[in-house]
Amino acid sequence: MAVEFQPGGSAEFRILGETEAAHWLGRVRTAQEAIGPGRNQILYVVPDDPTPIRFGPSGAFTFAHGSIVDGHGKEYSLRQSTYDDFARARGKRVTDNYLRQNTTLAETIGPAESEGDKLWFGKTFYDGEGNSGVGGFGYFDASDRQYRLFVPPEVADCSVSAIRVEPDAVWMGIFQFGEYGGSPVGVLRYDRKTQAVHKYDLPDAVYGLTVSGNRTLVATSSGIAVIDGDQVSRYLVDRTTDGRLRIAGAIR
Repeated sequence: MAVEFQPGGSAEFRILGETEAAHWLGRVRTAQEAIGPGRNQILYVVPDDPTPIRFGPSGAFTFAHGSIVDGHGKEYSLRQSTYDDFARARGKRVTDNYLRQNTTLAETIGPAESEGDKLWFGKTFYDGEGNSGVGGFGYFDASDRQYRLFVPPEVADCSVSAIRVEPDAVWMGIFQFGEYGGSPVGVLRYDRKTQAVHKYDLPDAVYGLTVSGNRTLVATSSGIAVIDGDQVSRYLVDRTTDGRLRIAGAIR
C-alpha cells in the first residue's frame, strides 16, 4: 500500500487507492522523491539493491554495493577503526570481553546520499560473537578523494539504517545490529553548523527519512513517525470494524 502526506490538510495522511498506489509501488528506488514544486512528497522504503549513486565532477564516482569507485575503476575503501579507536569509543563493550586478541572489527558503508561532490553515508557493522565496530557517519569528498568521519557518542554503539542530508542538518535512523537481529535505537539529528547531536527515541526500525517544512517524516517498521520540534508522533495503518484501512495514531 502507499500513503500520501498532505502538509496542512484536514487529514494529513491519505491511503492511496489501488490505481494511484500502483505508480509508486512499481518504482521504489529512493527514500524520498519530490514530484514537483508545491506538490506532495512520497516516502517509501529503500530496496535491498538500490540504484548506484553517481556523484562528483561529471558523475565520475560511483557508489554501489558498499563501494566507492572512480571512473578508472579505482576503489576507495573505508578506513577501518583500530582496536584503540574501538576501546576509546566503546569502553563498555570492551568490558563485555571484547578484547584486542579476540575481537574482529569490520565496518561497511551503509545508507548513502549524494550532495554535490560529496557522498554522505552512515556506517554499519555486526556487533556480536566477537565481531564489532565503531558507529559513525560522514562523507567522501570527490574533490580531494578523502573521507571525513564523525563519531559522536550517540552513534558509537550503533549502525545507521537510513540517512537524509539537508543544508542545515543530517538526519539518521540508528539501530544495534547484534546476534539476535536489529534493535531500534531512534533517530539522530546532526547540526551541520554547531555539530550538536540530538537524539529522538523511537521504538521502531527506521527505513527512510524526509523533511517537509519544519517536520521530519520517518518511514518505520510500524508505519510513519513525525518529528516536530522535540515532539515525536507515531502513526500506523489500522483497519476499522467495517474493514476499511485508516491511519491511526499509535498509543505507545
